Amino acid sequence: VTTRMMLLRARRVLKQDMQLVNKKGGGGAASMDYMMSLPADGNHTLTWTTGHAVSMALGKTKVKLSDMQPLARGTDDPQLFVVNCKNDIKDAKKFISTQKSKSLKYGTTHTGGIDDVSAIAFTKKGGLKDPTIVAYKGVAPIKTNLIKGDIDVGVLNLGEALTEINEGKLCVSVV
Repeated sequence: VTTRMMLLRARRVLKQDMQLVNKKGGGGAASMDYMMSLPADGNHTLTWTTGHAVSMALGKTKVKLSDMQPLARGTDDPQLFVVNCKNDIKDAKKFISTQKSKSLKYGTTHTGGIDDVSAIAFTKKGGLKDPTIVAYKGVAPIKTNLIKGDIDVGVLNLGEALTEINEGKLCVSVV
């Protein structure tokens, strides 16, 4: 979504269309490996996220930071702790006071990424009970299980949760 938005703005400035190539899977490893297979001619860019950094750290790709040249920061994409709007922890103060007394189940897209790191860092910094991390293979099952009540918190970004927030199904407790 971010890349598509950036392409719209780039088209206005560069007066030229650009083609987006999605490479799914591997936490960014597939996109980095694809990028490295292309000529270093200045005609290709990579939208790089924290998921790419985790893939690099876990050795899922041979790409190194020294292989890349940063061009611009495109976004600031904070993690949102969203809850079922029917839950009484939709207020940040209630959320924190609840987790001081009991562990909450956090749905994340995988382990070793920004989602579970955000949850663990937040709870450690706040002196809260350790979170129970429930890793899913995507955003859709997090939202489904959150709405069903199988987990307490979903760690998502705004683009991932916006539809359900607008529908009143999910509420943001903590940013």
